[in-house]
Amino acid sequence: MPRSRYVPTPADQLRVRELAAIGLSQDDIASQFRLPLRRFQRIFKHELKDGAAAGREHALRKLHGIAIAGENVAALTFWVKSQCGWRDTGTAPSAPTIIRKVMLFAPEQPKNPQPAAHSPTPDARLG
Repeated sequence: MPRSRYVPTPADQLRVRELAAIGLSQDDIASQFRLPLRRFQRIFKHELKDGAAAGREHALRKLHGIAIAGENVAALTFWVKSQCGWRDTGTAPSAPTIIRKVMLFAPEQPKNPQPAAHSPTPDARLG
């Protein structure tokens, strides 16, 4: 029995584009349409690509606006790193190096310990 041919509607194309824009995985989107992943990718190739690019563009524009306004960027920075491939690379080679030395001091031990008042003196033991 031949399988039925799936023809996407404009509403389906818009939905795929929107879901790709927010970062939902292709596998998850395909399961919502009850299509095998390969077939889904072939049918919605352009919507997946365009939606993901639009999502990255939106996030970068938002990050730029937040950075200029001085708002908190932690959540958006995480999204950009995970979706756009940004990575922390450490400090630049020309960055100044900060060296901190930690010195530990132990309490000084007396060189000649004094005998305790209740212990006998060496002369008293001999006599």
